[in-house]
Amino acid sequence: MNLIINAVEAMATMNSGAMLSVKTGQTKIRTETNGFETIPIGTYSKLSISDTGTGIDVDALNHIFESFYSDKDLGSRSGSGLGLSVVHGVVKDFGGWIDVKTALRKGTCFDIYFPSVRDSLTPKTEIITSCFGMETILIADDVEEQREVDKAGIRFAIL
Repeated sequence: MNLIINAVEAMATMNSGAMLSVKTGQTKIRTETNGFETIPIGTYSKLSISDTGTGIDVDALNHIFESFYSDKDLGSRSGSGLGLSVVHGVVKDFGGWIDVKTALRKGTCFDIYFPSVRDSLTPKTEIITSCFGMETILIADDVEEQREVDKAGIRFAIL
């Protein structure tokens, strides 16, 4: 969602003909690629989000995944500088890679590569002997009926 919001904002200043594209698919990398990041050989699920917006200048491109980095005007309605940092963190948490292609006044494409599960799936068996513990759950809601529904749902989930 953060990538799409950024794309829409980048296209907002375009006169007409702006286009946002979201594509998914499977792809094989047969030789290590060197783009924004080096993507190793393998089979990937690929998410591509591209726009025909303003593009990203070279200086900004080196900082786009840093926390609190933003090239938007201070005080504008959008942007805390965390959007792309969050995207980067999620992709890395799932063992993925990001490639960014951009050209000023032509647009930007983010290609995100997640390792294919088929290549790395290892069966794991875990036996749970008990799911009961001494946990305490605090329910805070100013509507009494909602608190009762919440308590009933928690009781149901534990039993």
